[in-house]
Amino acid sequence: MKNMKFTRRQKGLSAIETLFVILIATLALIGALALGYKMFNNQQNGAEQENIANLLVNTRSLKGAQGYGAAATNLVPQLIAIRGVPDTMTVTAGVISNSWGGTVTVVATTPNSFTITGSAMPQAGCIALATRVAKSAQFSTVINATAAVVGEISTATATTGCTNTNTNTIAWTVSG
Repeated sequence: MKNMKFTRRQKGLSAIETLFVILIATLALIGALALGYKMFNNQQNGAEQENIANLLVNTRSLKGAQGYGAAATNLVPQLIAIRGVPDTMTVTAGVISNSWGGTVTVVATTPNSFTITGSAMPQAGCIALATRVAKSAQFSTVINATAAVVGEISTATATTGCTNTNTNTIAWTVSG
């Protein structure tokens, strides 16, 4: 006679194995959400940089033989009229808003220069814009009412200037 062994096969997962699978899935989900949030912030910084670049180009197109106008002339109505405000920026009652909900102003500072000011920027967005927008001696940048820096802003200078969590302000004055 043959010796028959009956083996019992496990069907399904035990409670400990199930908890382990749930733990791994939860960690993967948390990682994906954190990465998605970081990517969203980077995309938002890039979009805002593009918005400022478009405003710079479109504002320069307003310059005539007499320049941009008298000091303190609000150039936003002219930008709105020529459709010079990027579509990704919100315009409500003649006021431009950035992607963080802060106001953006464009004002003639002298007949041959203008200032674009953005407010309510988070610290990461402030640092990103401060270091990426002004790249030449035509730019003078003021972060949170500190001393103006002419030309390119270093990451160290931007980090020192962009000290607020969500209320940073940058003003770029452009000559020419």
